[in-house]
Amino acid sequence: MRNSRSISIKEKILVVCQVIAGERIQTIARKQGVSRPSIYAWTQKALDTLEETLKPEKRGPKIKKGKVDAKDKLIEEQKEKIGKLEGIISEKEKQIKNL
Repeated sequence: MRNSRSISIKEKILVVCQVIAGERIQTIARKQGVSRPSIYAWTQKALDTLEETLKPEKRGPKIKKGKVDAKDKLIEEQKEKIGKLEGIISEKEKQIKNL
């Protein structure tokens, strides 16, 4: 085993790839000078991350519920204002015709 030397990310990836390729963990540990528990941990973490990354997702941006509700409320308020303004315009047009 190595004496407290940091293992680079590239070395860890190499080890995980060897495990995935079917090489025996004991052999890899001896060749690379790392502990078997470390190899198991790196491999599990890599596989979990891969699984999470490859999960199918819905496309498009994720919109928070609060933002949608606020936008919907604003749209409704604007529609009401437009309706009132159209009513005022209609009344004014009638007044102009009567002149």
